Amino acid sequence: SENSRFWREIAGSESLSALMRTPLLATLIVLVFRQTGRLPENEARLYDIFTDLLSEGRNLAKRILKLSKYGSQVKTGVLRRLAVKVHESRQRQFQLDDLVTAAERCVHLDEGAIQELVQEILHDGLVAQSPKSCEFCHLSFQEYLTAKHYAGDPTQRGVKRALKAYLAGDDWWYQVLRFYIGLSGSP
Repeated sequence: SENSRFWREIAGSESLSALMRTPLLATLIVLVFRQTGRLPENEARLYDIFTDLLSEGRNLAKRILKLSKYGSQVKTGVLRRLAVKVHESRQRQFQLDDLVTAAERCVHLDEGAIQELVQEILHDGLVAQSPKSCEFCHLSFQEYLTAKHYAGDPTQRGVKRALKAYLAGDDWWYQVLRFYIGLSGSP
């Protein structure tokens, strides 16, 4: 019955049906459904739920809660600041120092606590680290977190620049703007 309910909800959501064609996103949708018992109403809400669950230390696949010293708001704030910096630089990869700098600018902690926060963020899985660089586990998370940052900016400078660039033909901002609209209370 749970499978039937899942597929009925997918069929009732055009935006989530389209996402089911992408393996990563299909997996996320299934895991969020298994964890929460419901489907989000749109793509932006899916990313919202997923980033909140991951940054709270939840392992969706295993349904376990890991102990997290720093809450979802702190980690998401750091990741939003980092995503904006990286995306506005038109990059996908960044250095570990960029993550440390974003953490230092978001929270006032001593150096040891900052390193601990950075390690928690890396352990959560939204940021992947290689020997030479880091990147968000998927570009769409960078785009979502950039949109989330813009949605919280009362000046709207960032989203206005993104919209202007997109209207001038710059597709780099397309998904950020889609997420921004999806995050709006009145799209």
